[in-house]
Amino acid sequence: NEDPDFDPLSIYIGNLDHSVTSLDLASTFHEVGEIDKVTVLKNKVTGEHKGAAYVQFKDLRGLKRALDLDGCFIAGKNIRVKRKRKTTGTEDTNNNKRARKELSDDEEASSAHDPSSVFVGNIDMGINKYDLEDHFKSTGDIVRVSILKTNKAAYIQFKDHWSVEGALCMDGTMLRDKVIRVKRKKLKSQ
Repeated sequence: NEDPDFDPLSIYIGNLDHSVTSLDLASTFHEVGEIDKVTVLKNKVTGEHKGAAYVQFKDLRGLKRALDLDGCFIAGKNIRVKRKRKTTGTEDTNNNKRARKELSDDEEASSAHDPSSVFVGNIDMGINKYDLEDHFKSTGDIVRVSILKTNKAAYIQFKDHWSVEGALCMDGTMLRDKVIRVKRKKLKSQ
């Protein structure tokens, strides 16, 4: 049962420490299967580590065993491991239809969701926008952080729609002793 939305042999790894190299990932994931390629995601302009990577395995067995490493620790950080979504080729961040097509996770992306934003719930009352920016900086370039009046939730807008994937991997992580919830941001009904 091949899912056409997913790369059949690759995983996405999120919440990586910025010191982690492709060699570190290869040595960790080589234990679960034979690796074809490791790609550490970097900012194209600055070359800065984005805190995420892709690992492509030679066979399905390696991919399935790698998914079991979701939640393990590498360089002191609790990493997220998911199947890598297939991309449609061209990167056009203004094309919302294409953006939604490339999105994933349990909550299905649709026209009811903002393709470049997430909702963050269960945050501590003392959290400010800088705390949230720091917690989510590894997932991509942040355009705006809006903390809701209740001070218990926020919206984070990213420059690139694919950053939402990494942000969704932060669901269930700890921020100031609270387990935060990260979901797709729903668009307001017209």
